[in-house]
Amino acid sequence: MATIESSAFYQCSKLKTVNFNPGLKTIGSEAFYWTGVNELILPEGLTSVGYEAFRFNFSMKYIEMPASLETYPSEMASSCGLERILMKPGVKKTGYSVFWGNYNLKF
Repeated sequence: MATIESSAFYQCSKLKTVNFNPGLKTIGSEAFYWTGVNELILPEGLTSVGYEAFRFNFSMKYIEMPASLETYPSEMASSCGLERILMKPGVKKTGYSVFWGNYNLKF
């Protein structure tokens, strides 16, 4: 699967684990908005993530961003429970409030 459409798992609070296909290129806006996902390791080759794709995932403690994702959209993972973020080199542009509201982040 190359694309996960917008709102595909919107408010699927019982969704806890996601394993991404290495051929994934696009994740649409609000695709994992308000789910129960604990961590996300986004695959290399991913080139596009939509607005608020992972917002309000209060259980999500960790997210790993691939080097292939050059733009982080606005509010991509805002208001989550993030404690750690791995950002690889390659980011060229970020929207506003990408990780806003993650008060447990450790630096």
